[in-house]
Amino acid sequence: MIYILVYDVSDDDIRDKVRELIKNWGGIRFQYSAFMIDLSEIELNELLKISARLISDCRGNVVAIPICKRDLDKLIILGNSNIECEVESDLIV
Repeated sequence: MIYILVYDVSDDDIRDKVRELIKNWGGIRFQYSAFMIDLSEIELNELLKISARLISDCRGNVVAIPICKRDLDKLIILGNSNIECEVESDLIV
């Protein structure tokens, strides 16, 4: 399933670790604190467990929002940014 992962972490170093973690699991960054990622439920749970350990000592949260294909087909991205905002076609099943 495809998820949008959004995080808000107060500590700079921990925020960097959360960002790298999501990126290393295959997340595609489309906003400064938002990624789109294709994971099974088991993979998502593992990623969230690791994220929870990372943010346990600071103020912060990670939110996983499931997105169905019908909603993904309606995705609209506007504007210019230095963020990698390409939504790869292999994420659209």
